[in-house]
Amino acid sequence: MFSNLDVDYLSFVARDPRAPIRKALATQLAVFSISPETCKGDVEAVVPIMMRLADDAVASVRAALAGPLTASAAAPREVLFALIGDLEEISLPLLLNGRAFSQRDLAAIVRHTDAVRQEMIALRSDIGPALCTTICEHGGREACASLLENRHVRPDPLDLERLAERFADDQAIGAQLLLQPGLPVRQRAALLFGNDAQVRRFLVGRNWLNERHDGRISENARERALMNIAAGASERELKIIVGDLLDQGRLTGALIVRAACAGNMRFVETAIATLCAMPVRKVAHLLRSRGAFGCEAVCARAALGGRVRTILQVAYEAFADITAGPAPAAEGIGSRMIEIVLSPDRGNEGEEGEGQGVVIDALCDYGSGAAQDLARQIRARLKNAA
Repeated sequence: MFSNLDVDYLSFVARDPRAPIRKALATQLAVFSISPETCKGDVEAVVPIMMRLADDAVASVRAALAGPLTASAAAPREVLFALIGDLEEISLPLLLNGRAFSQRDLAAIVRHTDAVRQEMIALRSDIGPALCTTICEHGGREACASLLENRHVRPDPLDLERLAERFADDQAIGAQLLLQPGLPVRQRAALLFGNDAQVRRFLVGRNWLNERHDGRISENARERALMNIAAGASERELKIIVGDLLDQGRLTGALIVRAACAGNMRFVETAIATLCAMPVRKVAHLLRSRGAFGCEAVCARAALGGRVRTILQVAYEAFADITAGPAPAAEGIGSRMIEIVLSPDRGNEGEEGEGQGVVIDALCDYGSGAAQDLARQIRARLKNAA
């Protein structure tokens, strides 16, 4: 291209008053600078001329310089930095696809540039952990939303926690955060009780709510989603979730009954232990090993009513029947609860009869699958018989 490099002549051409001449030179210099056949000294010699063209008054000249540089990892960085503040049609392709930028370069740009350029960087396919953290800490709303949608990036839990704190009131980002597998359970549970719109998008995305559902998200839908989160939480995470629910006034008997009907005894025991200010291990022992006496003792201390106590007694009896280990018995516990309350030994009159209705009503409201369907059929038959 330039067999005998004449820097003075190239500098003269760069000052030519005719834009097409300068544009052609810009393209040639860009290609020359990234060619593997060009030595480092020649690149350094033409960089000042390229910098002049990067500041050319005609946008097409600057665009001609930027085009070839975008796809090359060998592009002179000083020329790239001169172009990233240019018109968006010139700078944005560079920021989105420019291969010569290091992760440190991009992080520095995120800290000091505008929202549009931050967003382009957040859409790149080569975002590493450090750059991801920088975007989560310093990126604007659009950049962070684009980062969450970028299928090439998986932010770590700390980054997701930062976003949850920064954009706690943002509907769209809240909904995107709920879909992130790495979101810490505490933030996930907190978001569930946030804005209706973000919760609705999450529930529809998980097929926990029909897309045609109108109106406000029901407390029922939120609590179902919370039970799904709690079921996969570690012991430490579960204590944090329960503690937050207590602080928010949401740790209710109904929520504990819902967990029992789902077979999530870890949640039941952690919740009651929190209400009683007792060790979880001690509460679990009383509920699992001491029968009606243990259930009545912890429910009384937790100020849980008689209906909750009745349901928990049956739930733990069913739990003992279908599992011998410490793991929650989510599958089949509802059906076994129905078998227990309908057994001839229980009878249908007096206190036992009332207990039967309480358990059936709980499974109608909080059960799932076949057990919930059966409970509803039984309730309908009992009402017709009455």
